[in-house]
Amino acid sequence: MYKQGPKEYFLDFWNYIDQMHIWCGFASIIIQIGTYKPYDPGNSYVGDVFLIIVTFLMLIKTFFYLRIFSSLSYIVTMMKKVFYDLRVFMYFYLILILMFSVILGILKVGNFKLSDDPKV
Repeated sequence: MYKQGPKEYFLDFWNYIDQMHIWCGFASIIIQIGTYKPYDPGNSYVGDVFLIIVTFLMLIKTFFYLRIFSSLSYIVTMMKKVFYDLRVFMYFYLILILMFSVILGILKVGNFKLSDDPKV
């Protein structure tokens, strides 16, 4: 950003990924040190969500840098195409999961009431 300037720097999409990785990493550290209590029953799992985001962004950046090596470039390109082609299957899989959850909801499978009364 120092060499290009802020205007040129933020025109590239990958720089947003870099910034998001940095700031989510700092947020994860702050949450885990300051407010995150792993054994608290009221835990909202915010720290875990930030760790998942940081790990996913780290994976994206690793694939981005693996393209630099000519021996790994074709593997990265192949994986990118596979993930792109899997999106149709994932949409279909999501529809199936939603339909099964609706069917199980209609059949009241897994629905139960918590009560102190053993007769309920």
